[in-house]
Amino acid sequence: MVKELQDSPRDEVAVVLDADARAVVGESFEVQVRAVGSLVDAYVRRGRRAVLVVNSERRELQHVHSGAADWRRALELLAAVEPSGEVPLSRLLAEEDGPAARALELVVVTARIDAALVDRLVQRSLSRRKVSLVYVDPASFNGVARKPEPELLRLHAAGVAVAVVRDGDDLATRLQGSLEAAHA
Repeated sequence: MVKELQDSPRDEVAVVLDADARAVVGESFEVQVRAVGSLVDAYVRRGRRAVLVVNSERRELQHVHSGAADWRRALELLAAVEPSGEVPLSRLLAEEDGPAARALELVVVTARIDAALVDRLVQRSLSRRKVSLVYVDPASFNGVARKPEPELLRLHAAGVAVAVVRDGDDLATRLQGSLEAAHA
């Protein structure tokens, strides 16, 4: 008796954009989109296969492996994306057959942190799978004073690389630190 196993194809990195309509404050969503574009570009330039996953109403994805055509389609997707998501990001990450779950590494860009999302990210980190989070602080886009985010501390304690981006921050500097921490 012979049993044949076939591993489903995996992307090395899944970059997830949380397009949650409830988390948008001012230009915060545009910063999220720029962050995702920068991250996908950085991974592909390093020769890594990536999949861009957008948690919006239509839940879109684009594989970016190499070549200008993949990158152009990813840019078109990002240029057209609207913050229309209503389904919590934690639900997308719970889908075991989804591209985010199959990827070897996960990068989440969001402006909304909740306990269910943190549980998912901690669970992935504890299973020794790379995960990082770019949190675009929506309150900073509304002129509200910074407040401590205990959920971010919990992620950090679990080994999740966390980058916090606030209104006026240099995006490249914030993301560079996040990428370096994720690859350490």
